[in-house]
Amino acid sequence: MNQIDLKSPCECSDYEIDDFMRLVTEGCEVAVGGLRKRVMAAKHLVFLRTDGQLVGVAAMKNPNDGYRLRVANASGVPLVKQEFPYELGWVFVVPAARGNGYAHALAKAAVTHVNKNGIIATSRTDNLAMHRILIHLEFTPSGSTYCSTLDNHKLQLFLRESRVHFLSVNRI
Repeated sequence: MNQIDLKSPCECSDYEIDDFMRLVTEGCEVAVGGLRKRVMAAKHLVFLRTDGQLVGVAAMKNPNDGYRLRVANASGVPLVKQEFPYELGWVFVVPAARGNGYAHALAKAAVTHVNKNGIIATSRTDNLAMHRILIHLEFTPSGSTYCSTLDNHKLQLFLRESRVHFLSVNRI
C-alpha cells in the first residue's frame, strides 16, 4: 500500500529528516554542505512510503537569494522572489521503485499545496522523465541551459506561473 505524507520540516522527527536527507543525497545531484539547513528551511517535505518503506521524497523549497541569483544569471531568466517564491526540488525515487508513477505523485503533492504561487524547478537536460512530469504539471522550459555547479551535467530551468496571474491574464 502506498502512502504520501506532506509535512512542514518542523513537524518532522529527526529520524524523518535524516531519512529525507539520505534519499536526497542518494540521488547525487545536491550539494551536501548545508543540506540540513536547506531542508529545514523548506516550505514542506513530501514522503512516499510503500508498505511502510520510504521509497521517494520531494520538497517545496524556499530557495535562498544567492541560489536564485545564480540560476537567474545562468539561465538568463529573471527570477523575482515575489513572482516565484518556491522551488520544486529534491524529487527522488529509489531505483527499485521507479516506473510506477511515484515521481509524478510526489511532485504533484508538493505543487498542489502552493498552487496559487509561481514555482521554479531545475532538471538535468538528460532527465526526460522529469521533464515530462514538469510539463504535465504546467511548468514550461525557460531560458538557456546551463552547467551544473556539481558536475558536468547541463540543467534546464522550468517555470510554473502563479495561478492567480494565469487566471487574471486569461480573463482579459
